[in-house]
Amino acid sequence: MLENGFRPLPDGMRDLPPEDASIQRYVESVAARVMDSWGFTEVIPSTIQFNDEVSSGPGKYIEAKTYKFSDRRGRVLTLRPEMTVPVARMVATGGWSFPAKVWYRGSVFRMQEDRSSRPHEFTQVGAEVFGLSDPLADAEIVAVCADCLRAAGIGVFRIGIGDVRVTNRLLEQARLGGEAVTQALEALQRRDMVLLKGILGDAGASPAVIDRIMEWLRPIPLREAVESGILEDDTCSCIRGVVEGLRSFDIDRVAYLDMSIVRDMTYYTGMVFEVYGKGIGHAVGGGGRYDGLLERFGISQPATGFALGAPEVAELIREQGGTAPRKSVTLVTASRGTASQAASLARSLRARGQRVRFDGDPVSREEAARRGAAVGATSVLYVTPAGCEEVCGEPGLPGVAWAAWLARYSELAGIH
Repeated sequence: MLENGFRPLPDGMRDLPPEDASIQRYVESVAARVMDSWGFTEVIPSTIQFNDEVSSGPGKYIEAKTYKFSDRRGRVLTLRPEMTVPVARMVATGGWSFPAKVWYRGSVFRMQEDRSSRPHEFTQVGAEVFGLSDPLADAEIVAVCADCLRAAGIGVFRIGIGDVRVTNRLLEQARLGGEAVTQALEALQRRDMVLLKGILGDAGASPAVIDRIMEWLRPIPLREAVESGILEDDTCSCIRGVVEGLRSFDIDRVAYLDMSIVRDMTYYTGMVFEVYGKGIGHAVGGGGRYDGLLERFGISQPATGFALGAPEVAELIREQGGTAPRKSVTLVTASRGTASQAASLARSLRARGQRVRFDGDPVSREEAARRGAAVGATSVLYVTPAGCEEVCGEPGLPGVAWAAWLARYSELAGIH
């Protein structure tokens, strides 16, 4: 608590100053354009959900990280910790026709580890395909995700492709018991292969079996996997169609097979993937197939989807030397006694489609220029009783009578 008694933000919460807000909105707007180009329809699910919906969806691992509270009837509610389950409920209970392709953007709330610097509230953008079981739908979801990153100006990223069926088959070879399986999956989530080998050994797996499992869990570039013939092995039969689809979408050059990928949601039933970028130590986003989830809401439909964390994408943009495109703005200022004329000028310029900030308090030319620099204005117009001049930016209009100047712009704007 600060000295004046004002409390700082709760753990894991943060404000976004202009630069951070700008780049996050840029990520969202880029994703919106990509989703629209692929023909996906936007949906906005409720922020507040029943807690049992979360516990029956992502599972106990995510439920333990949720923000819970009660309503006036004593029912346990939660702030959504992810978007897939609320969107699936929406589609399953809304009488939709299938196949359905939707996308979303919005805040999710998830408590992180005490030592983690990751926010507890963050924006996700993502897409879901309901009603298609073809592997090409999985490949399409990966391709849409990749398009979002490219459109944001991210040129260097990698996509790891796994499959929970393959991973489960590998662990079955070690004949792990129930608790050992949970421990093994947790080790994979943490990417702790040393711990995993210890768990397999403690369960009685032979060195030969452990070596085989570890070899299968080794990441391998997708094109190399295709050329090596590894996909012809029966162990990988379930993912061959997805790989072919990725090749048709030209994603194979940035993808690799990684059967060690274990997502932290329990609803995945097939292909899973994660996106990584240079300079960030954790996944930027990911997704996969979850064919059983809609059954929990009363209908049976296959589904696949992905989500990107907007803060991670923004961080990746910065790491690769990018930023949000600068928006041009004209600052209109006034000298003493000219506030009404300056306001009319600002209105006229907005009518012409320009982005205009208006400061109506009387200032000097020097102060007008200072304010323009402070807000990054591309042009600063200073209104005086004698006319209007441009104190910075492109060569302006010094000496032009105010009435004639405003009349010219009013005529162009259709204002009389």
